[in-house]
Amino acid sequence: MPRSDTASDRAAKVDAATLRRAQAGDPAALRQVIDRHAPAVFGVLSRMLGRGDHAASVDDLAQETMLRVCTALPRFDPAGAASLSTWILTIATRLALQHRAKRRVHVVEIEPGALASPAATPEAHLHAGTLRSRARAIVDDLSEELRAAFVLAEAHGFTPQEIAVALDVPAATVRTRLHRARTRIRTALEGAEQP
Repeated sequence: MPRSDTASDRAAKVDAATLRRAQAGDPAALRQVIDRHAPAVFGVLSRMLGRGDHAASVDDLAQETMLRVCTALPRFDPAGAASLSTWILTIATRLALQHRAKRRVHVVEIEPGALASPAATPEAHLHAGTLRSRARAIVDDLSEELRAAFVLAEAHGFTPQEIAVALDVPAATVRTRLHRARTRIRTALEGAEQP
């Protein structure tokens, strides 16, 4: 069964010849793989760890991700179940989860403007800012498992099957986690809008 492309796949395609050269250790080809996937790696790590005070951790884990990618790339199977971008983001996700387990960091970033329309009134912008802060806190309060599934699905366009590979759990578990995360977020946001 052919695998579907995620948003990360479409943004970071590496042609087969470049991938083969990278797997053989060609430095220029390795650089292409790293350059094309670095934005997605930084994105998933930033969302998993948060920005601000944790920027150094994001940078360190991004470097560790790329080091592991370079080391393990010869063993990556392009015909396997995971696409290259899914495989790379799985490495980044697992490193972020390990880091969070050690540090118990509880921060999440939601893109500015994600909850407000550009034509809104000043009062609406203030309300959207408050709502955005509340949404950050709600996502931050999710368990590690729910948060990881939610971030991979909503911020990076992973399918439940890709998240299952990344988190090393069954796809049914991922669907349950996504449902629970979305329900908790929706319920908490609806409660925040009540006067």
